[in-house]
Amino acid sequence: MLLLMDRYELVGPNEYVYELNVYVPKQAPPPGGFSVYYVLDGSMYGLYVSEMIRNQIRNSPKTGVDAAIVVAICHQETDYAAARFRDFTAPAEAYHLPERLQHVKDREYGGAALLTSFLHEQLIPFIDRHYPTNHGLRALVGHSLSGYYVLWSMITEHSRFQVHAAISPSIWWNNYELLALAEQVMPQWIDVRPHSSCFIAVGELEGFMVDDAKNMENIINPAWTNLLSKVVSDENHASVMPTVLSAVLRFSTKQFQQNN
Repeated sequence: MLLLMDRYELVGPNEYVYELNVYVPKQAPPPGGFSVYYVLDGSMYGLYVSEMIRNQIRNSPKTGVDAAIVVAICHQETDYAAARFRDFTAPAEAYHLPERLQHVKDREYGGAALLTSFLHEQLIPFIDRHYPTNHGLRALVGHSLSGYYVLWSMITEHSRFQVHAAISPSIWWNNYELLALAEQVMPQWIDVRPHSSCFIAVGELEGFMVDDAKNMENIINPAWTNLLSKVVSDENHASVMPTVLSAVLRFSTKQFQQNN
């Protein structure tokens, strides 16, 4: 059966037109409303997440996955790569790219704060107005550079999403600025434990990114109540996302249930 999704366009604060695909389960929402997965790089991964939820809610007691709305946030195909670098990277005084990325050194970076404004001031209110959501039960999901954004968002805006799922996050970006930021901010959370959770996964075959993820885990762990970190056997940067999504859904469902 074809999966049907509602489609919208919203103009962000940077005048960029985001394409949105929204999956809503056919069943009646629970009394408090559905939880919501906001999926970055939505044109690549929104359908994965939606299909996994649709299939696994047929037997939730066994799968550990409850019905939820999926909001796939998509960049336009005409400028997909450039828009990702702009939206998913944090503001900085200077950008230091590794040798392998010198061919994109002239692109626009540092739009993460504007993306955050779009998410919290426009997109989330829009979804809450138009769908039966359980306000506060939200997960932010990203892979690679959008996984970097998920962690940056968690560190700088840690109370906005209940679950932050970063798959193969590009922690290396801009000379590992994210690790330095986490080391600065995380100790302040020890007495303020936010009601949020973090899921980090990386493929076993991703080389230095495995160590990067472990280094981030070591910084987060002392201050973060609900943290799950996985190194997925035999998976690489391209294959790890669909492989690990079921674990993301189970982890998120558990957090939603505990805080509902």
